[in-house]
Formats: sequence, structure tokens, C-alpha cells
Amino acid sequence: MSNPAVFLLAEASIHGDRLRIEDNLGEAIHIHVGAMRFELTTAEFYAFAKSVDCAMHELFQYSGIRLDQVDEESFDWPWAYNYKSITNISLVTVSLKDLYTRAFYWNRPEFGHIVPLGKSPLLQKKIPEFLDQYSRVHDSHVDRNRKMNELLEERGYPFSNKYIMINQLNQIYDGEHRAVALFKKYGGDYELPCLQVSFSNLQSISKQRVIDSKNIVKQVLKNFKNGIYKLRKTNCKGVKRQYISHLANGEILSTKDIIKNDTLYLIRRPVFIRQNQIADSIIVAKKGTIEKIRNDENTKIEYPYQGYRMLYSVKEPVVYIAESRILITEVLFTTSFFERALVPLEKKINEYALNNRIFFAETDNYIADDVTLFVYVITDCILNKQSFSEEDRKIIREMALWSDKVVNDLLRRVFFGYTDKLLAFLKIQEYEMAVSEFERNSDY
Repeated sequence: MSNPAVFLLAEASIHGDRLRIEDNLGEAIHIHVGAMRFELTTAEFYAFAKSVDCAMHELFQYSGIRLDQVDEESFDWPWAYNYKSITNISLVTVSLKDLYTRAFYWNRPEFGHIVPLGKSPLLQKKIPEFLDQYSRVHDSHVDRNRKMNELLEERGYPFSNKYIMINQLNQIYDGEHRAVALFKKYGGDYELPCLQVSFSNLQSISKQRVIDSKNIVKQVLKNFKNGIYKLRKTNCKGVKRQYISHLANGEILSTKDIIKNDTLYLIRRPVFIRQNQIADSIIVAKKGTIEKIRNDENTKIEYPYQGYRMLYSVKEPVVYIAESRILITEVLFTTSFFERALVPLEKKINEYALNNRIFFAETDNYIADDVTLFVYVITDCILNKQSFSEEDRKIIREMALWSDKVVNDLLRRVFFGYTDKLLAFLKIQEYEMAVSEFERNSDY
């Protein structure tokens, strides 16, 4: 079962095997190590985590670092696996302009490179979409920057003895939001104390930049090979363009070279990533469709979910652009409630949607039936948008499928024990309560 309310607690790699720790709301704590999965109750996981925490503190005290000097809750841990190479830990005074962080060419996560703090993505007017993800308290980077400004105004730096952590090359390991807030307020010449952790095996900035450049070139070539990038052709006469027809009851693909109408169904509903609309409607098509679209030189497409993980059976959706914008996907999906990832709706929901689509002969296309639309709108509003627009509310009010047994069964595969409360809130039009109570719900 794919659970959209999967809270990713931690992720790493151990000897080449993936380690992923998840809180699957309504199920259990899952610890994935390679192909193995361990299931723990919440109490068992707390006991296990406490033992690991004690061991971690002992290891770091041996290296000379106290974890009460850093912000454990919001802190990036990859450097910590190198703890055996720590040679020195000390408080040093550094100018903000001398600190380093990472930025991203073309706002793509795979094109990271080292830059001075003054060029941090967090200082941009518009933070790259893939960076603007939820923290554990659902704060975007914009919100975290704002709250950090308020916190520094109120308590100063370092608050709670939490220092910005850097290495001997002044690369920030923890505290970039603090550093950015101070940079905005005082400028790059401002000096402040930082906790500097030195390592014996750290490569120089110049060598790290060479490695970044090689990785970027490799990724660009890989993207060309996979058809994500295409060389532009000029002076090409007679190139056939594929268009999307505007029909009285909605838009459908008119080209049969890319998608045949008997393999898809349409959902006439705008698609949002948070509050940003990325498409006018959705087409759910058979497996392999997206690859065909990517490999067609005459199609114009966008990749709106860059930086998202594709979990379980999700193939990265694309937006097909002509007179209108249509999101093409091979399964109905939602964004994970806690993680920046796409999760397919439960298999039974996808099977139901395909088997119960409705055919309109006059337009030669299939559309989703009322049950599918009702279930999809609710899951999208709760898990992706976390709000209900006026259009959403109108759909739910007019369909009013509160007592439908199929609706109840399908929604229960997503919301478990919260389903009855959810439908009750929607029935009395308490839409904000439906969202907020789901966030707080623990009765599964």
C-alpha cells in the first residue's frame, strides 16, 4: 500500500544500501535497509531512537563536540558520517562574506556548486521551487527566513547557545538560515562566532569545484541521452506540430501519434503545486506514454516536479503545452503530506478510476466518473494544496457523495480512521477544519 501521509524521518546510505526511516501514519514506523524492511511500533521506535541518541552523543563527545551547541532538529547530518576524521573543534570569528554555501545552476538540484554566502539561493527574491519544501513544522524556506529574522531580533545570536557550524574552509554545515538573516541585516563584513569543525580528509574548495563541474557535465549529457534536453532545430520547414483541441466539454489530445484516446481518461480540473497552477487539466494515460512524449521532437513539454522524489510506481509527470496546458501522468498521484515526493494513490483507487471512466462518443474521449473526481479532489486538497478553493467546494457540495460506500472505501485507503471525521467536516462545509484536524489526527 502506498501511504501519502508518509513522514520521512531520516535517509542515508550505508555501504551502498539505502537507509530510509519513515513514519507511515495509520500503519507503523518503517525502517528500510536495502531490500529489507523493519516494522516497529511507536514505542519500540522511541526506545530504539533513544539508544541510538545516547550512542551518538558518546561518539561525538569522544571527538570533542557537544551536540547542545547545534540545532539537532533542523540540521543537515551528512557531514556527521565523517566524525572519525575530526581533528579540531573550536569557536572562531568569521566574516559573513567569507562563508560558503551551495547554489544551483538553472535552479536544478542536480547542478549544485559552491558559492559565497552572498549568492545563496535563500537570498534570491524567488527561492527555487525544489528548495521551497516543508520542514517538520510545514514551514517553507520563505517562512523559515521570516521566522528566523523575528527570532534573531528577539533573542540575538547565538540563541540557545546554537552556533552556525562550519568546516575549516568556512563551508556552512548547519545554520544557513541564521547566516542569511544576519547577512541581510548587517551585510557581508559582519563578524560573528561560529563553531568550526576541522577534518583531516577535507578536499580544498578548488578541488570540490572541479568535482562539481564534472558532475554537472555528466548530468547534462545524461539529460540529453534521456531526452530531457533536445537541441533546437532552426529553419525546419514542414515540421508537423501536435496540438490540443478545445472542445465544448473540455480539452483532449487530438494527436493519435502520441496518445490514443482509448488508453486514457481526462480530469477537467486545474493542477496546482501548492498555490501555483501548473496545468489546466489532467490526462491519466497508460504506461509508456510519458516516454513517447519525451522522445517526440515536435512536442513542447515542461517538468514541473523537478526536485521531487518519484516514489513507488510514479513516473515523473510532464506538462504538455499547446493552446492549453495538460499534465500527463501514468497514475493518479498526490504529493506526500510530509516529504517533497510524489506518491501514487492506492492501487484500488487507480484501478477503479480506469475501470469506471466514462466515454463521450461526440468528443471521442474518456473522462473520470463522479466517484473518481470526488475522491481525487478531496485527496488533492488535503494532501497537496492543504486548502479548498471555491471551485473545489462547489464540486464537493454538488456531488455530495457522503454516504456512497465506494467513496468511503476508496477514501479509507488514503485517510484510514480519519475518513469518517473528514466526510463529516466536508458535509457541514467545515473545510479548514478538515485540513487542520487531519494534521493533528492520531486516531487511526
